[in-house]
Amino acid sequence: MKIKTPTIQNSKHDRYAFELIIPKEWSTKGQRQRRYFETKPEAEAALVELLKDRGLTDAGGGELANMPIELRLDACQAKKLIAHIPKATLRLCAEDYAKAYAARARAGSLDELIAERIKALENPLDPAKPKTVRLARHSYDLLTRWIQGSTNIATITSDQLCEGLTQLPKLAAKLAAEKEAARVLKRADKKAAARERAAIKASNRGLARSKRRSLGKRTRTDRRIKGGYKPPTEYKSKTLFNAYLNWFALFKLAVKKGFLAKNPMADVVRPKILTPRIEVLSPLQLEALLAAAIQHDPSWVPFLAIAGFAGARRSEILELRWEDIDLAAAGIALDDHITKTASRRRLKIQLNLIEWLRPFEQKCGFVVKPRLAPQLDAIRKHLCTMCGIGKWPHNALRHSFGSYFFELFGVEETMREMGHASRAMLDKNYRQLVTPQAAKRFFAIFPPKDLAEIVAEHQAKQARNSVEAEPTISSI
Repeated sequence: MKIKTPTIQNSKHDRYAFELIIPKEWSTKGQRQRRYFETKPEAEAALVELLKDRGLTDAGGGELANMPIELRLDACQAKKLIAHIPKATLRLCAEDYAKAYAARARAGSLDELIAERIKALENPLDPAKPKTVRLARHSYDLLTRWIQGSTNIATITSDQLCEGLTQLPKLAAKLAAEKEAARVLKRADKKAAARERAAIKASNRGLARSKRRSLGKRTRTDRRIKGGYKPPTEYKSKTLFNAYLNWFALFKLAVKKGFLAKNPMADVVRPKILTPRIEVLSPLQLEALLAAAIQHDPSWVPFLAIAGFAGARRSEILELRWEDIDLAAAGIALDDHITKTASRRRLKIQLNLIEWLRPFEQKCGFVVKPRLAPQLDAIRKHLCTMCGIGKWPHNALRHSFGSYFFELFGVEETMREMGHASRAMLDKNYRQLVTPQAAKRFFAIFPPKDLAEIVAEHQAKQARNSVEAEPTISSI
């Protein structure tokens, strides 16, 4: 409620020329009053006395006496607003507001804060894992889809961020569609350039047939571009949780830099992670999967064998090198820069795994060639189709190892092999999931006797193909 101000105005009284109107908020009697004066200086003197009684002026009529009445009234109203705050004064509140205003003035845009966060993650003295940086970039791309990058971070509220998290699946689908369209267009441009080169070569040789084939491919590409890209409808709860953590870390950096007094993500409800039901592959299914890999492409056998019989994570196997595998000592050394927990771990190699890896053993190099890593999901899907496995269970190979190994060797050994620090999690996820008979059958899966010959033949075929693909002097 606005507090009325004592005012001096011309009076309509026959005897007095000026009057001082005192609102009831200022009156000691609790009602509106009028006081009349013959001259204006007398009325102003009475007003000063009234302010002095209220403590809004000094006795000498100095700086406070010259302060505008509106400012004094603002002080009265502000005093009422902070009356419920212990030990709060107008000066302290003004200082806090001045600091907050200065912080808002220093605070830059959302794009600038994201750039600082990415720079901190890529700090050469303490760099984060490439996967961590990649997930952070993706989360911040989604954030800038919801809030413009030019927005001052001091104006971003918790309600905006909470609403952004609820809209995250739609934002992710839109971003994925745009990236896919850009990728298709880029590939179409490359194909168009290749078609032009092929057309020129065909015209020189008089082969119009190849040109017609290329036009047919272009039509299919154009249809795909026009049809658009349909992203997956599922959005994992863990992905939502990771976005929450990355957004929280972003604004935590703003608080650390002094740009914000409080992290707006602190008032946002943390999303829950819906843990998928633990499912494992039966010994027959894993045996069929390995047989399909031998038939289709033996290069994938080491990945499947290490994941199934040693329990290593996918990211760990893709970074694993043959120098870290010692078949003679039956151990696999995982360095801290490739493990999820950033701690060294040594895996024991079971007898059957030794036999699976022996035909592929090399002195150096990656276990899985880097050029094969992007094909992993497609190859796995194809192998499942070949061996009759329906929907692939979440993290099936690692969960299978944990379940069967837990049944044979107990909690302590399983914790050490899988790199877990929580015993309760192992009891919750892997206890009594399989039978002892199935566990023994699982670790009794050995490769066929002619695996070494199949691998040698496959490697020789790859070597011939690589030699044929090399350019010769006559082709240059």
